[in-house]
Amino acid sequence: MEQQGLPAPTAVELHGFMQRERTERAQTAGLTHPRAILAIILVSYFMILLDNSVIFTGLPHIRAEMGLSTTGLAWVQDAYTLVFGGFLLLGARAGDLLGRRRVFIVGLAVFSAASLLIVVAPAGWWLISARALQGIGGAITATLGMGALVFGVISSADVGWGSPETITSLAAGVALLALFVLTEWRAKKPIMPLQLFISRERSGAYLARILYLGAMIGFFYFTTQFLQVVLGYNPLQAGLAFLPMTAVNFAVALQIPRLRSRFSNAALLTIGVAVTLAGMIWLSRLGVDSSYLESVALPMVLLGIGQGLAFAPLTSAGIAGVTAKDAGAASGLVNTAHQLGSALGIAVLVTVSAGAAAGTTTAGNAAAALAAQFGSALTAGSVLLTLCLITALAVIVPAEIAARRATVPHRPANHDPQHPELQPVTVTLRKDLP
Repeated sequence: MEQQGLPAPTAVELHGFMQRERTERAQTAGLTHPRAILAIILVSYFMILLDNSVIFTGLPHIRAEMGLSTTGLAWVQDAYTLVFGGFLLLGARAGDLLGRRRVFIVGLAVFSAASLLIVVAPAGWWLISARALQGIGGAITATLGMGALVFGVISSADVGWGSPETITSLAAGVALLALFVLTEWRAKKPIMPLQLFISRERSGAYLARILYLGAMIGFFYFTTQFLQVVLGYNPLQAGLAFLPMTAVNFAVALQIPRLRSRFSNAALLTIGVAVTLAGMIWLSRLGVDSSYLESVALPMVLLGIGQGLAFAPLTSAGIAGVTAKDAGAASGLVNTAHQLGSALGIAVLVTVSAGAAAGTTTAGNAAAALAAQFGSALTAGSVLLTLCLITALAVIVPAEIAARRATVPHRPANHDPQHPELQPVTVTLRKDLP
């Protein structure tokens, strides 16, 4: 039947449409079961979390056994997050172009091999190198650029901000990142499509994630050392001490789908960051005489609530409005911001804590010195969270409101909801018809 202004489809067109429909259904039916995919993803992510948890809880022992300095210990974590974050861009884009299953299997094999090398590490340089290899399993120019920036920030704790080593590293980092952006701008198939940054909501989400993870990675890094050095916990007890945050985080995260039906994505993000900030400020008051329940466990509850509310909205904002062809790259960029935020956060907070250690008068008292460093680092983490909250309020919230208004369907002035059959009909005319 012919509609107003449009010709009736021919038999050939109908046959082509039906053929495409059958092909799409066959491709969909041939996909791996969603539950199997989810199970594989969860197991893989559990491997990553388990590996990082072992490293975090083992930091005091690693430092003592391998004789690492404060900056050397920071590289145990940053060697992984820097390379991991940089290669996430490449891996995500490779999944779009070469097949996600193939790239996933290769990455899993590299990660597993590197984990074995870490277990048998005889020295600090071996351990740091194996951690970097793990990151590859999980862009060279981007990684080198971020690495130079992080190296400059961390080295400033030893040689000062005005030293040639620090200035050269920071300048090289900026130059390499500028080269990376220029290369991506000219590439026909970039690993980081720059159009992803056109959206204010996505750009704000990437910046907010960097700031948020910069603060949270400092929390994990310093708290595990505080629990073992100041409170005298063993590694197992230190790991179990994080349960209040983990349990609350899990419970709150399960409620996100229900909360999303009542609150906007940006509102949940803003509340989550604000609650996290409150918990971080509370934790920054820790001292030598602090108790676990009042000074660690209760602030952890606030951090768990904040993380549970913030992470899912941050991810949603980071991929908002992305087309299917850039889905892998957008996802990779979200995770890259996650990892590189961790690397920069460790660099900044370790530098701040080193400055606090240099000014302390508790020489020879490791517990008191670490408590002073911990408080300074967590105070700096609170500053990062404050900047994250400002980013959410100034960039993400207005962008989401504008996007929501743009998607509200326009109703004509003479719209009558009581008699929809009498509403005006929009007719599309084709200019190529006589």
